[in-house]
Amino acid sequence: MILPLMPACYSWSGEKRARFDCPRPDQFDSLEQAAASTAFVIGATEAWARDMFDHFGDFRPDLIHEDHALVFRSLLLGRPITYVARPLVWHRQGSGVSTIYGSRHPGPAERKLMLSRYLIDVLQKIDDLAKAPAPAIGQILEREADKYRLALRFEEGWPGPVETARWVRRTGPFHTARMIAKRLRNRLLDRLAA
Repeated sequence: MILPLMPACYSWSGEKRARFDCPRPDQFDSLEQAAASTAFVIGATEAWARDMFDHFGDFRPDLIHEDHALVFRSLLLGRPITYVARPLVWHRQGSGVSTIYGSRHPGPAERKLMLSRYLIDVLQKIDDLAKAPAPAIGQILEREADKYRLALRFEEGWPGPVETARWVRRTGPFHTARMIAKRLRNRLLDRLAA
């Protein structure tokens, strides 16, 4: 039994209502796209069949974003993601979890927390592959996990030349260069904020 997934594409802050980006349906066209993407649907709007939970069992104890894992689990089982094309849930941005993610420039502690949570999301997907194998997806997910590991490494400080060369081999030159540029930007913004 497949139940529809319903998007929450609006937020509410005080008296102001605003539309924010919903995931595009094509982000869930293939398992490969979902594995390499951070796209998800807000958990308050999801509906799932019980047998999916029976198949995969519990989540990792450190997982925060169950909504990310559920979309991936559904796709692993060959179940499409479907939508109700109207807002069904209003979300108050700036309270709870969204205070970290909505910040214009999160500080070092917030960045580490976000990156750690995103890494855990990928590790949950890797764990789920054991219960619904998709060998080609494992390589994609390992590379995604390495990207978050690299970002966390840059938050700790600058890696030396030998370590940087290893990261280039693991994540690619473009991503490593991107992390260097982000680190420079974050250091500047951290100093300006202090």
